[in-house]
Amino acid sequence: MSAETYTVTGMTCASCVRHVEKALAGTAGVRSAAVNLATATAMVEGEVSFEALAAQVEEAGYGLERPAPDATVAGAEDDPAPARTRMIVALVLTAPMLLAMVPGLGLHLPGWLQAALSAPVVFWTGWGFFLRAGRQARHGQASMDTLIALGSGVAWIFAVVEWLGGAHHLSFETAAALVAFLLTGKYLESRAKSRATDALRELLALAPPTALRLDADGSVAEVPVADLQPGDHVRVLPGHAVPADGRVTVGQAEVDESMLTGEPLPVPKGPGDGLVAGTVVHGSMLELEVQAVGAQTQLARMAQLVAQAQGSKAPAQDLADRISAVFVPAILGLAVLTLAGWWIATGSLASAWRPAVTLLVIACPCALGLATPVAVMVGLGAAARKGVLVRDAAALEALGQATDLAFDKTGTLTEG
Repeated sequence: MSAETYTVTGMTCASCVRHVEKALAGTAGVRSAAVNLATATAMVEGEVSFEALAAQVEEAGYGLERPAPDATVAGAEDDPAPARTRMIVALVLTAPMLLAMVPGLGLHLPGWLQAALSAPVVFWTGWGFFLRAGRQARHGQASMDTLIALGSGVAWIFAVVEWLGGAHHLSFETAAALVAFLLTGKYLESRAKSRATDALRELLALAPPTALRLDADGSVAEVPVADLQPGDHVRVLPGHAVPADGRVTVGQAEVDESMLTGEPLPVPKGPGDGLVAGTVVHGSMLELEVQAVGAQTQLARMAQLVAQAQGSKAPAQDLADRISAVFVPAILGLAVLTLAGWWIATGSLASAWRPAVTLLVIACPCALGLATPVAVMVGLGAAARKGVLVRDAAALEALGQATDLAFDKTGTLTEG
């Protein structure tokens, strides 16, 4: 039974997680599948080909990608720059409409100007919401993007109808503010993810980018660590980090292994002793025979464990996912009932649309599905940055109930 981690594209909320998990679990040969929204990854156990999994996920309206062959950190990197650009444009264009609502400022914006300011916010900066909602609708699915697209789109269209009908109190700012605030949340979310993955990159950065390789003719060449192969011989100078896992062949020195064990005192090393990538040599030069490089080193496996822990689910997240699975359909049903009820009660569609759209708008924020996985991802990243490795999200959640901690008597805490 094998376990693999894949990157999932196109997910935006907890409803998407349920759709992808259902698609993966329905693939023949899959024993279990867990999808994490914050890391955009899927962990699949079973005997099944990638092609079969990808076909099922694509049929559900999402994408599945293999990690890079030399990847040591699972999960998709989230670049906050595009999200920042969309957020800034949306906030700048929305601000005048919000200021016009403040009593005492005396700022009046004509309807044509409100329409001109809000249209780019809703249909350009918020285009991704409409694109994803449309793709999911084609597969008979609904998500938070559906609520956002319906809420902002319907609000903007009815504002145009009111404006053309000569109304004075328009709702262009409702549509624009909804998109602007949600884009702000997306940007903050992407920053949190970026900081969390930075912790893993810092862990991997403990290994040097280059190494002094001893060639067969006795010459020494500085080469990229990626070019090293098991069996190569490498020289490590005092004060330098070990570039790969290996075994000492020549020399006696002390090695700082605190990044691995937490122990502050250097450990004596001589011929036959093992060395781990990222540890630092002190005192004199060592030569070693390379045994593992890249993703096979102990340092890379540590980073991989942290990445897998960030992608695991806490028990609280399972509850949020179950609620989110019925949340969007329930809100859509309530919006339709609200529209029908107000229309019947008032006899006016113009009076009925606003309560229905209001229901869609207040239901749009998707913190329900994101709060737990992002908190786990950031928390485990912060712990890794301080040298603390946590096995999985469930262990992190259980730690909150701990009343006593026991440590072995090595003196690290008392004398370190």
